Amino acid sequence: KKQAQLTNKKEIKIFFSPSKKPRLQKLIKIKRYNRQQLSRANIKISQLQIDLNNIQNQMNEISNNILTKIINHSKIPKCQSTLLHEIFEAAKFKNKKNRRYSDSWMILCLLFQIRSPSGYNFLRQQNLLPLPCTKTIRTHLLALLKIKFEEKSEQQKKGVLLLDEIFLRTSLSVTTRTLSYSGQEDFGGEIESKVGSPELADHGLVFMWQSLADNITQPIAIFASKGPVKGIDLVQLVIKAIVLLEDTGLQVMALTCDGASTNKTMVKELGISGKRSNLKHFFINPYDDKINIYVFIDAPHTIKTIRNRLFQQKQLKARIQNNHTHATHPSKMFIRWDHYCNIFNNDSKNMLKICPKVTRHDIELNNLTKMKVKYATQIFSNSMVVGIEYYRTKNCYGLKDSLETQNFTILLNNMFDAMNRKFPAEGIRKTSKDLEVFC
Repeated sequence: KKQAQLTNKKEIKIFFSPSKKPRLQKLIKIKRYNRQQLSRANIKISQLQIDLNNIQNQMNEISNNILTKIINHSKIPKCQSTLLHEIFEAAKFKNKKNRRYSDSWMILCLLFQIRSPSGYNFLRQQNLLPLPCTKTIRTHLLALLKIKFEEKSEQQKKGVLLLDEIFLRTSLSVTTRTLSYSGQEDFGGEIESKVGSPELADHGLVFMWQSLADNITQPIAIFASKGPVKGIDLVQLVIKAIVLLEDTGLQVMALTCDGASTNKTMVKELGISGKRSNLKHFFINPYDDKINIYVFIDAPHTIKTIRNRLFQQKQLKARIQNNHTHATHPSKMFIRWDHYCNIFNNDSKNMLKICPKVTRHDIELNNLTKMKVKYATQIFSNSMVVGIEYYRTKNCYGLKDSLETQNFTILLNNMFDAMNRKFPAEGIRKTSKDLEVFC
């Protein structure tokens, strides 16, 4: 009978004991309540979907001219109006990859990404602002720079190209988005022999442009290499960087680097020579042959190199040049490292110190302290000059023949001060006393 009722799809009554009927009634009420809630939720969702479609249609009907009129009437600042335009444009596309960004917004995104990469990534991941990915910004970097510097004056467009290498810890990781490795040598295809290199990178080469008349610095390229980049490869990268910067409207007036052996090879290949018989400190601009690009070795590295040389040799003597030959100056005394050590030892015995900043780290050098500019400049400082003269007049031990060391310290102190000016009013001019240091 039960099978027949199931076959005919008739309702089957289930009989429960009196003790279970209240529980059954409760379940029936809960089921009815849930069904009502679901029905109300579906009605509300349908209404919201209709409202959303109406708002999207209204946004699509709003043209840029109408939106601009609304914004201008509301007296919204320019940066905020640019953001509103980008939000409305982004809302018209369901797929993020179909978005198109204005030049002004791309420039703002570029500046924001430079100021705070972590903040930029957070806002983009949370979709709080319509921000392009960093790869898009880097692809259009030079075009954005060209737009950005169109409003700058000719003086502000003149600047210096800087390059420097840093030591990195080797690390290999996998980029899941592109299914590629990161941490290997990468020159962006600029050096053919390094394309697809499997070597792990342990050095980073950075190129940066800095304006001479404005507080603007802009990194333009970063390369990862196994060991220092060879001098001949540096020449290719420098020429390419100069051509790209000049093409964007910027003017490269000088090239600055440290005195590493690879950089010396680079400047030699560019035709630079430091010999007095064949002195040449510039090369022709590859973009415009009417302009010269001057080469400078940065002052901090020069100071460190001189200090390290004196520390290793313990004494140095000035040289003179006669008929393309070099010889030590006969009338000058030796510049000795012991003089600085004696100043520190005598100064350590007094409560009131003449050279308070000079510590044992400045005198007893190791591989770490040799790299710090602070320790070198504190040795070749004006307070050290005063200390040498003071303790020599007191007939302290080991300072009788320290006059040449004192003059040498004055020269390096004045040279570093001349190259370390921070304000435009202190810049080197034709009537500047800083020129006397280099004459």
